[in-house]
Amino acid sequence: MLILSLAPTDARASELEEIKRARSIIAESALTIQLLLEARIPSVFAEGLLEDAGEQLGSATEGGRLAPEMIAELKSAQSAIAARDAASLNQIVERLHQLERQHE
Repeated sequence: MLILSLAPTDARASELEEIKRARSIIAESALTIQLLLEARIPSVFAEGLLEDAGEQLGSATEGGRLAPEMIAELKSAQSAIAARDAASLNQIVERLHQLERQHE
């Protein structure tokens, strides 16, 4: 019975998966921006990836599934993607990693 009480709830597990998913999208966006600025990938390809990332983060903020803190981080990430600010995205990735550890 003790094992069951220590198992994560479905909501908590779902939130953890959303944090991991968002962290991955944001980290990939930071790398894409870095490679774009270094002219190591075609701009059309990079712009498409970044547009998709922004849309994915935007849809994650809808539906009321996430905590307000998480929504704020995702909106900050969207702004950083639009500004092509890889450093800010990397900072958001670190904060999400900390949130992820708190949920495990």
